Amino acid sequence: MNECNKCNKQFKFNSELKRHQKQKKDCSQIIEYKCELCDVTFNYKSKLLEHEKTKNHQIQAAEKKSFSAVTKGFNDLINKQKEHINQLLSQIQLNNEKFAKQEEQIEKLIAIINSQQINHNKN
Repeated sequence: MNECNKCNKQFKFNSELKRHQKQKKDCSQIIEYKCELCDVTFNYKSKLLEHEKTKNHQIQAAEKKSFSAVTKGFNDLINKQKEHINQLLSQIQLNNEKFAKQEEQIEKLIAIINSQQINHNKN
């Protein structure tokens, strides 16, 4: 057995001990390498990389990318719809303002016509 002189951890192979000593400057501090896709943790980066190369992991990663792409496309579509709705609301507001001005002009014309009729009836 090969033993680390700092933490007394034992290794079957000398190469494992060397890797441990190379990667762990402070043996009491545990460094974990986390797979971002499936949240599995590893003590060594090489084990994480090995895990990421497995076929299952690559399939999951591809599925996650596909899902992300679909989600992004869906969000883009929603944003375009919101933009279109905002444009329509602005147009409706402009039309309402125009209508209010026209209504005001019509009321003035009616008042003028009514006053002319009253004047005409007096004569």
